[in-house]
Amino acid sequence: MSQYRFKGRSPGPVPHIPLKKEEGIRDKDMNVVARICLVGFQSLPKPMRKYLMFQMVLGMVLLFIWYRFNHGFLPKYWKKQSNPGLRPDISLLEYFPEAKGDGANIQWAHGIISKKKLWEALNSDAMMLQTDIYFKKMESLTGNSSVVGVPVIGHPSFSEMTFEDWFRQVKSSGKGLKLDFKDLNAVQPTIQMLQAVKEELHLPIWLSAEILKGHGSRVDPIDGNAFLDICSKNMPTAAISVGWTKNRLKGYSWQDVFQMFRLIMSHNLVQPMTISVQGDTMRYSVPQIKWLCDMTDTDLLVWAGPQSSITLRDLLRIRHKFRTTGASFDIPDILHRDFIKEKSNLASHFNKDEMDALIQHFNSDHWNSILDEITANSNKLYLGSQAVVFKGERSVLIWKQTISHGPGNAAVVTTGIAHVLSDSDEPNLPEHGLEIYLQTTKEGFPNESGGVRCLFSLNGDIVISASSVPIKIAKSVIQNQSCFKFAISVSGNVLSLQVYTVSDCRRTSDGHWKDTSSLKMDLPKDIQLSSYRIVVRMNTSKVFGILEDLRVR
Repeated sequence: MSQYRFKGRSPGPVPHIPLKKEEGIRDKDMNVVARICLVGFQSLPKPMRKYLMFQMVLGMVLLFIWYRFNHGFLPKYWKKQSNPGLRPDISLLEYFPEAKGDGANIQWAHGIISKKKLWEALNSDAMMLQTDIYFKKMESLTGNSSVVGVPVIGHPSFSEMTFEDWFRQVKSSGKGLKLDFKDLNAVQPTIQMLQAVKEELHLPIWLSAEILKGHGSRVDPIDGNAFLDICSKNMPTAAISVGWTKNRLKGYSWQDVFQMFRLIMSHNLVQPMTISVQGDTMRYSVPQIKWLCDMTDTDLLVWAGPQSSITLRDLLRIRHKFRTTGASFDIPDILHRDFIKEKSNLASHFNKDEMDALIQHFNSDHWNSILDEITANSNKLYLGSQAVVFKGERSVLIWKQTISHGPGNAAVVTTGIAHVLSDSDEPNLPEHGLEIYLQTTKEGFPNESGGVRCLFSLNGDIVISASSVPIKIAKSVIQNQSCFKFAISVSGNVLSLQVYTVSDCRRTSDGHWKDTSSLKMDLPKDIQLSSYRIVVRMNTSKVFGILEDLRVR
């Protein structure tokens, strides 16, 4: 009988278990196993008992972490791939339950254009992978004039792999894909490759392109109409993301978002859509982008590179203005971690006045909108949660409540930011613009009869007028200005109009407004604003009118 002796308490002899030599297990080792099984755990030396206990605890901890991370014992990408009902247009929050219904929790891996970055991303916690797809041209062997080539990852001059090679490695990873096309020629063949394996596509896929040119950009955009046509006709089960080429100036203008709005609405798109915006440009243009997302029923993606100047405060403000389920952030990891930590802690980053501004929005429930049915095609009223856009002189917005203002009452103040933009090549008259009426009558479309008009014109004229007086009561001209922050107040028999201007109308939300003009008018005796309604309208169809942050206090 063989016996293996430990230091310390002797457990006694253990029956010898014969082994075959070809099994390659030493007799002494097998007797240790037999001792554990037959004599019991307590008979082992103390150091070995501690070691085994440590291994058991470590195994349980690792098993717990695995279970929490994968929401079960199976790898989470196995579970996603095993569901044949998932389509490429699936919502990110539905596909990634670990995001807990909050787009900010979606983790992105940006610029996956090399083999090294691909390996790192596949072995990271990233949920969405973003890559750039170009088209590498090749010589035609048939001599025809058609463009011949293959979609490649990254610029053709330094590309390490084709899209086909890249996709083969990621399609079973359980991660979503955002495919940014940098060449229109790459779109069709890429979609053909995806469609060839469509039965295996059970993960989110975004077909993305920069279809309009950003201010100061040196990069030409992809043809927007062609891109949307190809995507909608050839792969209607994939989501679409569109945006502008890199913006070297600060802010998206209202002209930018109108152009994008018209382009999107000119296509009968059924896929989910996302507006992709540059973070350090978006922070100056929240009202514009929010209006665009409201009008097109699209989600938002804010992206920022390592050199971006966007701050944590900027991200918190953007997030607060958009639906938590409809905004995601492709930003550097360090900034993203801080953002996740502070996203529900606004009070630590904004003072009371800033918090008040954050929660303000246009409440359409307080207003009645009127459109002339006869001229409905040329008159439009677009009501968003941050701004209202007027097109045509028969589109009218009326405050539902009649305002009563007695001699002893405090001043009633109407505030907002007005933009007046040309929509025609024809010359505009000095008084073409947006009008705000304080009207005492309640019949028909607004006019000066029975009230006072405040005009913000395209050429910078600011006017207060009343029909009972043959001349304009108050006027100011602000040259080269198309946006005005205003406050209209009525106190006693005096109407005041305070006007502020900003150097760049793309940056109305950064607070750099300058007190520029102050107009006052003593109300004529036959116009008493003891009871009136507030009416907003355009006086021509040749200009657009926009009101941001419209409030009546």
